[in-house]
Amino acid sequence: MARSFLRYPGENAILTEYIIFNVIVNYKLTGIYKNENFFVDNSCIHGVSERCPANVLVGPRKIRSREEDVVGVYTPLCDLLQIECPVVLAGMGMGISGADLAAAVSNAGGLGLLGCSRLTPDQIRELIRKTRQLTDKPFGVDILAPPLSGSPGQKEGLKRQIPRKYWDFVEKIKRDFNIPDFDHPDYALTEEFLRQQMEVVVSEKVPVFATGLGTPGWVREEIRAHGIKYISLVGKVKHAVRLKENSPDVIVAQGTEAGGHTGKIGGLALIPMVVDAVSPVPVLAAGAICDGRGLAAALALGAVGIWMGTAFLATHEAFHDAINLGWMTPGDRDFYQDTILKAAEDDAVVTRVKTGKTCRVYRSGLLKLWEESGLEPLPYQLQTIIMTHLETGLMKADKCDYVLHPGGQGAGMIHKLKSAGDLVRDIVHEAAQIIRDKLPVYI
Repeated sequence: MARSFLRYPGENAILTEYIIFNVIVNYKLTGIYKNENFFVDNSCIHGVSERCPANVLVGPRKIRSREEDVVGVYTPLCDLLQIECPVVLAGMGMGISGADLAAAVSNAGGLGLLGCSRLTPDQIRELIRKTRQLTDKPFGVDILAPPLSGSPGQKEGLKRQIPRKYWDFVEKIKRDFNIPDFDHPDYALTEEFLRQQMEVVVSEKVPVFATGLGTPGWVREEIRAHGIKYISLVGKVKHAVRLKENSPDVIVAQGTEAGGHTGKIGGLALIPMVVDAVSPVPVLAAGAICDGRGLAAALALGAVGIWMGTAFLATHEAFHDAINLGWMTPGDRDFYQDTILKAAEDDAVVTRVKTGKTCRVYRSGLLKLWEESGLEPLPYQLQTIIMTHLETGLMKADKCDYVLHPGGQGAGMIHKLKSAGDLVRDIVHEAAQIIRDKLPVYI
């Protein structure tokens, strides 16, 4: 039976009838907590002034004492994924969510996901093994797995489908910015490439696999056959209903506020509708969630946790592997993080220029040049080839202000860089305080 509860570990933890009452009331409001599912060690309940022992049973397991007196949040997601708090790192591709970042999130009690879209099978294997050296906690791999259009299936076949005028645009940019010829990541998404990526996920026995933009049937069959937990993102209720038929372990309802690939529906409308439509499948909330207020709100909407990307970009552990693998430069990393720290709520716009699919990015010089060219974005497989050439060259030329950096509308809440572990702990602690202390004032 699914249970959600607040955790009160620590030598100084006090558990009173008043606090227990507030826990029950507030989780009833979220639609997650059920009165009959709440139980505690009866020896801890002696009245409002009695102190509780350090080990308190506040749910299905006994919480061990810690050095710090920490208040946390625990939902059914934690049991499902064997994690300590309902915070999931979005697997931002090209190693942006790399081993250092994923491990830091997992070590802090959340679920770290490696962003492996566009990475070769060998690179994915390297990141998985590096992550295992950094943490013994659960983590996962995130790979975009859209249904692929009919194509020869090989990189050169895809490149031949790109009209000449698009390559002319690339060459003009290179001339205008004095970008020399260079070795760039030779990326093209084909079914053959995706199958090679998935072979690594399976052979390395990764516990969790996440994906978006739809998932081919053979991918779902592969991960289910190997007992891998399956998380998938949606931006519409009808997509969530269709996805439920494929038996995902978790569905992410992502509002349009989110950075990267995103839809058109706001999170406040989308999340509770998806929760209702796919019950009892657990739902994560995504889109402009950057602090504990977002986690508390997500729980109130019926979600069992949060999926976060933009906030984790503003951490010290982000981008390490993207730089090591040649997808970014240190200068681009610094520019990207500075953009997030300075961004207002309206600085990120939705465009198809980045990948051929709707994607929220911060305004840039390249976006303006593309719009002035009159070119229409190509389908996903082709547009990503063009943009790989363009953006890698611009980074090499130190024209980082021309690169299209994905990011969400919630960046206006982010004001400084911090460690990923601190970010997770701050979010969970703030959410618990809101649920425990602030909301009861209004009840």
